[in-house]
Amino acid sequence: EIPRSRLHEPGRIFCGGTPPGFEGICHQMLQPLQVCAVRLQPRDDGSERTALLHFVRAAVSRCGTDRLDLCKGVVRLYLTHWPSLNGVAAMAQFVRHFRAVRLELHYDNAFESRAPC
Repeated sequence: EIPRSRLHEPGRIFCGGTPPGFEGICHQMLQPLQVCAVRLQPRDDGSERTALLHFVRAAVSRCGTDRLDLCKGVVRLYLTHWPSLNGVAAMAQFVRHFRAVRLELHYDNAFESRAPC
């Protein structure tokens, strides 16, 4: 039994894409990088940011924005690839808002060619 005051997500898969329903405060807390001349589409579609937005929305709905200092614990992310620049920016913003939440990141290199068996 998980106490009501705890936010527990046993494991979930997040894919890239701009998630609907995250306008407002959650989007402001984890702002995507600005569009640059090289890449003309928005950079808000990373799986790292999507996963963190889901956590932010759950935490803000329970604590409100003025009591985020009460949130403590661990968030573990696993990526099949190295984090994007936008993902690193989202993680930095997350740590800024949730100072007592440890963010652990593990990743592989999905683009590495594998030797045949």
